[in-house]
Amino acid sequence: MSIPTGAVLSTITQSKRSAKRFFWILTVFAVLLGLMFLAVAASSKESASVYTGLFCAVVPFIGLFFLGRSTFRSPRKLEVYQEGFILRDSVTDDVLESGLWTEVRDITFSETKKKSSSVAVGQVFFGIIGGIIASAMTDSGPGDDRDIVIHIDKKNIKIDTNYKEPELAVRAVSDAARAAWTAAALRDLEHGQNVEFANVTLHMAGITQGKVNVDWSAVLNAEHVNDRLVSISWNNPAKSKPQSIRVTMGYRGDSLVQVIRQKIGKPSSMASRLGKL
Repeated sequence: MSIPTGAVLSTITQSKRSAKRFFWILTVFAVLLGLMFLAVAASSKESASVYTGLFCAVVPFIGLFFLGRSTFRSPRKLEVYQEGFILRDSVTDDVLESGLWTEVRDITFSETKKKSSSVAVGQVFFGIIGGIIASAMTDSGPGDDRDIVIHIDKKNIKIDTNYKEPELAVRAVSDAARAAWTAAALRDLEHGQNVEFANVTLHMAGITQGKVNVDWSAVLNAEHVNDRLVSISWNNPAKSKPQSIRVTMGYRGDSLVQVIRQKIGKPSSMASRLGKL
């Protein structure tokens, strides 16, 4: 794994306070639930019911074991550099993961919100009451509580709401990565090299997606449809209306839009989009 150098632009550390509070509340429910099932097993005269009661008494503690491994693990520390990132153990300062932004395939939002994941865990192990408690514990009020994920090699590094300032982490990571991706893409294009963005290739003459080849002179605009989709509009003389190329990407789509807009002489729209995230 490549390790970036230079000055640290931002440092964001995890806080386990909320996770530990959530763990101990679920532990109390697990103990009560386990005692209830043990009492059922003790009062039952049928062997099948006894084994079922014992099994049900153990299941909540299996869930707590796996939850506890994450809860009591040493907090992580994310260091953001201009050219990459380093993820450290905040106690030992050991490097856990690192990489350059040019090595990162993409940065995406998780599909579900953090609150929804916690509710699911609570419901699976502790029923409806557990789900209600989990919902209350993870309710951060209005806003988007989804995690962001850094995709590098075959690894997915999640930046979740365990970090003390998740919004700062999102901003710092996305800004640094987008700047590095954009600079590298423009540099490669200037040197006559092709640049890949998902299923789209940018080259000196224009844009290619599959069998579609579009000259730079025909490109009209590039913009975000949503946080996972980029639309590139272009003028096809054989059609009465502008055509479009759709590209599914995460934050790397910011760089794609920025590069295309620079190539066709349009101002960037990154600031207005990121302000809404």
